[in-house]
Amino acid sequence: MQMGLPNERLLFFSEPEPLRKANFLPEISRVRVYGWIEKGKPSTFLSSVELAKKCVIQFFDLTERADRGEIESPRG
Repeated sequence: MQMGLPNERLLFFSEPEPLRKANFLPEISRVRVYGWIEKGKPSTFLSSVELAKKCVIQFFDLTERADRGEIESPRG
């Protein structure tokens, strides 16, 4: 797995294939708290902190899967 750092250029020979895509939309709860809902799932309200945790956990799960060989490297 490759991850680019600020001001670093990575060379890919093909576009990475997404494993999963989720879109989150800004929302305000009934108690006037700003947060996020996943598009198509309005019942799942997340605060910004909860969404950030979800993204970080998903990233670490992805790196663990790549380390176990469950995801093919973009290098082939």
